[in-house]
Amino acid sequence: MKKIVVSILFLASVCAYAQSFKLYEVVNFAEGDEILNETFLPTTCKSEVVDGILHVLGETYAVLENTSDMEKIVVCKREIIEMVDEAAETYFCWSTCNASNVWMDEKPVNANTKTGVIDFSTHYTAPPTVGSSIVRYTFYDKYNAEDSISVVYEYITPPDVRISTYNADFSLSAHPNPAVDYLTVEMNDLSLQQAVVTVYDAIGREVKTQLMSSNATKIDVTDLEQGIYYLRIVNNNNTIGVRKFVKQ
Repeated sequence: MKKIVVSILFLASVCAYAQSFKLYEVVNFAEGDEILNETFLPTTCKSEVVDGILHVLGETYAVLENTSDMEKIVVCKREIIEMVDEAAETYFCWSTCNASNVWMDEKPVNANTKTGVIDFSTHYTAPPTVGSSIVRYTFYDKYNAEDSISVVYEYITPPDVRISTYNADFSLSAHPNPAVDYLTVEMNDLSLQQAVVTVYDAIGREVKTQLMSSNATKIDVTDLEQGIYYLRIVNNNNTIGVRKFVKQ
């Protein structure tokens, strides 16, 4: 009898912690691939001028499936891991679209059904600061928090998102491209000789900074790994040009 009771308790424990949820990515309002638990999903933000001010915007969409045989009250919880700028904001829509200071929301999800294809979405806005913001969203059973699934979204602001208008005759080149040892950055405006050249990797991490010593400045790239990079020229806090190059 004791063995039977222990077995029943063990089975009950296993059932209690079985995962009841699946997530699916939504692309162009069509259901896509399944999102496994703790999947890291990068999304590149786009720029938009709002009330005369440049912002970067990012959006993601997902579908939640309740694979259990009973209705679940599902709680969605937001957790900010990292923000690229203190002025960056994010909010999510679940049972309703919430304000940026709302961290949890809940709604019923019927057994063996999926939510609508635009039922869950995240929305991100930030100043044009190069880098990444990372936010985790976790869905779990209100009465059993161990029954859960999470997705981690990375909102990426690429180096070329912010380019100021300088003048029509301004030119900027970077050669050779691909580069092996050195990259020469040339500008035709001698007044910009104290401009700053910053090199970023493909996901927006700053890897090198150098002052323009003349209208043709050499940058040592021997220490960079092979891949795609961006260089950004800044003068008086204005980005006046961005170029992409490949390190071989």
